[in-house]
Amino acid sequence: MNDAVNLYLASGVDVDEAYWEISFTQSDDPVNTKDTKLLECYRKELVGLDAAIEIKEAICSTLNILIADCNREGHSIDQSHDGYSHNIPLIVIENIFDFWIDIYHDHYVWEKCMGLVRIRKRMNNSKNILLNNLKGNSYKYAYKLEKLLCYRPASFLKKEKSNNQVMW
Repeated sequence: MNDAVNLYLASGVDVDEAYWEISFTQSDDPVNTKDTKLLECYRKELVGLDAAIEIKEAICSTLNILIADCNREGHSIDQSHDGYSHNIPLIVIENIFDFWIDIYHDHYVWEKCMGLVRIRKRMNNSKNILLNNLKGNSYKYAYKLEKLLCYRPASFLKKEKSNNQVMW
């Protein structure tokens, strides 16, 4: 049996830059640990160390796919060197966190969803490809993952520079 740790989702600030942090610690209160820049903890789950590593990897992979999709479609999501951008709403990150925590207990579903994330990571804009070619439980979990990845920021569209400017 491995040591129990707290997997958490918290907000932090570093030099006027807000960010979301997903990590784990043995402390019961991630916000009040030494040398922390965290402000508030939104989710905290007691899990084994191996589970914390796997769940954190799944959450981060899902968030990285979301950010890559947004950037590819012309939305600007700032990068933070300490965690994930505060441009991503808390509810989006909470839903991703909760999804992976909930399915970790079912090994079959976990493996299926991790496979779907690996496929999704390799394919750009694979939503239709995945959903059109899956059946049964695979379709159900692919659909749930796509719902988690559907967030797009409304007001952060990159402005495309146009060479054709109005002359008057």
